[in-house]
Amino acid sequence: MKNFSHTLAAWFALSLMLQGCQDKSVQNLPPPNVQVVEVIQQDIPVMEEFVGQTYGLNDISLQARVDGFLEGIYFEEGSRVRKGQLLYTIAPEPFEAKVNVARGQLAEAKTHLVKAESDLVRIRPLAEKNAVSQSDLDAAVAQRDAAQASVEAAEANLESALIELGFTRVYSPIDGIIGKTEVYPGDYVGRGINNVVLNEVSRIDTILVNFHLPEEKYLEIARFLRERDPSNLREGQRGRGLTLILADGSVYPEEGRIRFVNRQVNASTGTILLQASFPIPIFSFGRGNLPRFGE
Repeated sequence: MKNFSHTLAAWFALSLMLQGCQDKSVQNLPPPNVQVVEVIQQDIPVMEEFVGQTYGLNDISLQARVDGFLEGIYFEEGSRVRKGQLLYTIAPEPFEAKVNVARGQLAEAKTHLVKAESDLVRIRPLAEKNAVSQSDLDAAVAQRDAAQASVEAAEANLESALIELGFTRVYSPIDGIIGKTEVYPGDYVGRGINNVVLNEVSRIDTILVNFHLPEEKYLEIARFLRERDPSNLREGQRGRGLTLILADGSVYPEEGRIRFVNRQVNASTGTILLQASFPIPIFSFGRGNLPRFGE
């Protein structure tokens, strides 16, 4: 009994020592490292990417409006051209000959008119005095009218010949960038030669991007814009804030907007065509660093 009492006393003392050591180690632990993050409420943009094809604002094909041999080229391929600038000339000799013929016909018609008017002036007083028959007067009036009509027809023929002669000189219809020429001096061009395209001029102050949206995606975006800000759907305000990602992955610096939405969904593909426009600061493009569209 005595031995058991000593054993119990020793165990209790050991237990107190261990408890004392544990309490001391807990008190010496450093405070826990607690990270605090401030919660901020803000809108997160939802990005949608679509593949599109770029074009110039105007891509105008140049075609010869008269048949003939190309005579000269008066521009540098890939350069800027101005509206009204001479680009091509077609051999004008055949058309100059037509003009000369038309002028001769007009002169002849005017001569006939002068004679017919002179005859009428001479016959009318005689008819009033019954010196000539009424039929002679009527014939003189008819000849005068026919001569007048011949003059008008000759004037129209001359004008047409002059217009054709003018078509032997091809001018740029707009300010823009001209592409690679498809014909060279000596080539036969014209409307009857399978509508040969001489070249193409593109207006460069705006990039147009055509892309297609699935019908359900278009409805989702339109509904979102209408609920958030109805002004986004107004003319001139639609879809502002578009970003153009170029083929090399770089981001075009100018902001775009929706310019056009097609009137119906394509029944074959279930998509709708949209067109976006992006401005081009012309002054930022130096010679040799001009944009190309539609390639």
